[in-house]
Amino acid sequence: MRYLSKTMLTAECNKCGSIHACNQRHGWGDDAMSDYDSSECPNCNSATYELVADEHEVAATWWSVGLYQIYQAYGGPEEGGWYYQTGNMMYPEKQRVFENYYDAVAYSNNLGEEIDTWDQDDLCVQGFTNSAPPAGWPNRRPAYS
Repeated sequence: MRYLSKTMLTAECNKCGSIHACNQRHGWGDDAMSDYDSSECPNCNSATYELVADEHEVAATWWSVGLYQIYQAYGGPEEGGWYYQTGNMMYPEKQRVFENYYDAVAYSNNLGEEIDTWDQDDLCVQGFTNSAPPAGWPNRRPAYS
């Protein structure tokens, strides 16, 4: 998941009924819900499932933090042209992996404060739960809808 959290969202597959963590996708949405809405069941590969109640949440076991350069990419000519946000990992030496949630949060905050002093306004810090920072996003170019 693309944020730091003590737990991972879980979903119940509508096809096989299994309950699984929803950290299969890096969809790069703005909220937790978008991290589960297009991932697949690890048991049957079905993409149809529902988010389940908090009592089924799975405890996270590790966290990571990465630093990204973000920019707008041209999506297509529909509706007079549209753009989407994309990003690439910058300064890989700033990437860190943590076994403690609070250490990850502290590092993320400190790194954010550090880059605020740099003369680059296109950088952002991203945290990940039970996932390593990817080299960039999105994994696929979005389609106009």
